[in-house]
Amino acid sequence: MELIKKSERNLKTQDVFNTWKALGATFENEGRFMKWKEVSNGRLAVKFDVYKVRIVNKDFNIDTTSYIFSDTLDRIAFNGYASYGEICDWLKEHGYKSEKNFYIEEQGMSEESYNEWCNA
Repeated sequence: MELIKKSERNLKTQDVFNTWKALGATFENEGRFMKWKEVSNGRLAVKFDVYKVRIVNKDFNIDTTSYIFSDTLDRIAFNGYASYGEICDWLKEHGYKSEKNFYIEEQGMSEESYNEWCNA
């Protein structure tokens, strides 16, 4: 799995979704994954939203499933074919945690507080 270079991430996630919906695409959010990134003046929390994309279009003889990563700036950072297991392995190898685990383990939020915050 290889991400699109940051300097080449010029597609906005919502624009891609709108275009692909016209082809019959459906999108399923598989979760948000976060980690700390060191920057010159401290650290910054960065995220990837992972979406499963299924396009079924009989007119164009298309029936395909792929995944998209939307980065912190809501630009497409990955668009490709991989299993969800491969994606989870890649995210873990690169230090990403599920949003829930990030807030509980990295921010010190209790599970009760996290659940309350999500349901607010």
